Amino acid sequence: MKNLRRVLGLLLLGVVLAGCSFVPADSQPRTISADQVPFDLLSKQPPHHGGTPSNIYVRRPLYLVNAANTLTKVTRLVGVPASAITMLDALLAGPTEAEADAGDRTDISRQLHVIAADDVNGIMVIQLSGVIANRPELLSRADAQLVLTATSASGLNDATLVLNGVPLPANIPVGRPSVIVHPWEFSSLLAK
Repeated sequence: MKNLRRVLGLLLLGVVLAGCSFVPADSQPRTISADQVPFDLLSKQPPHHGGTPSNIYVRRPLYLVNAANTLTKVTRLVGVPASAITMLDALLAGPTEAEADAGDRTDISRQLHVIAADDVNGIMVIQLSGVIANRPELLSRADAQLVLTATSASGLNDATLVLNGVPLPANIPVGRPSVIVHPWEFSSLLAK
């Protein structure tokens, strides 16, 4: 019986202690000094756990075709990072309502898709899949839209197009089609 009382007494003591808090409590809020606050709680920004913040946007150029059939530079507000693939995706989405109202369009086939846009030894390699238009005047402007948009986003001066895994000679306005092209080779297509 004595053992039973001891066990019950210890059990009761455990319950009482479990209900106690060893953290001191104040009857009302009080100010504490900054050196007593954990470092990350003093930050004015919410904690960042990797990835890219989705609420930061920048204006970046892309190239559309205007009513005069020349290329015009327009700017789009895109999320950070504004990589070449981000800008090419924006280009392939076509003109915004405001751009279309201004007479801007794209000569890029709606059946064309960007798979990747990567810097390979200083050359912007634009990997595409799908079908391209079969009219030379459209091809030259479409190639120019892709090359100028990707190189302006990446800062590179050379580009190559790869269609369905095969290097595609770009249709430059003056001269022969070339696998590696430079943005300046399309300067005659730019709006003056």
